Amino acid sequence: MEQLFGLIAPDGEALAIAETLLDRFGSIAAVLEASTHRSVIAASDTSGRLLAAVQRIIEELSRTGVETLPDFSSAAAVCKYLGATMGAAPVEQVRVLFLSGSNRLLNDEVISRGSVSGAHICCREIIRIALLCNATGLILAHNHPSGDARPSAEDVAVTQVLISRANDLGITVHDHLIVAGKRWLSMRGEGLIQ
Repeated sequence: MEQLFGLIAPDGEALAIAETLLDRFGSIAAVLEASTHRSVIAASDTSGRLLAAVQRIIEELSRTGVETLPDFSSAAAVCKYLGATMGAAPVEQVRVLFLSGSNRLLNDEVISRGSVSGAHICCREIIRIALLCNATGLILAHNHPSGDARPSAEDVAVTQVLISRANDLGITVHDHLIVAGKRWLSMRGEGLIQ
């Protein structure tokens, strides 16, 4: 991070900026994720834009790696990708991976961002995007910044509604994954959804 800020900061300030951000957020991944949220990082506009660009590059590199995975339907493989893209997010976000019939990634969308303890899951928006990209399947995911991967009763209920509505249109909801830092939970794996 010091080298990165050295590109834009006056001499001697790069290390101080990097140390301040690492102290505040705890890791490079958390600093990069925080940079995508307005007013989270108290650095200059240029620093924030630079960090947000680095985060977008990392997400694209992760996405490229996932597209070539031989078994994209593996919850562990998907969670590795999700951990890299949203595991360190300071607020909850709902992400949907839209898949082809052969489980190739067609689209990866952050559907909503919320607070530290919740984000809205809009079934209508998810189905609209699935139809637009001709997805035959999807994986719903959201993160828990608290580090607790257990789903709430509302998480399970909204997933069941999504499964029902998607099935009516020939779209399979493969799973709903919860990412909590380096830990994750598969609702299907836990038998919470059918």
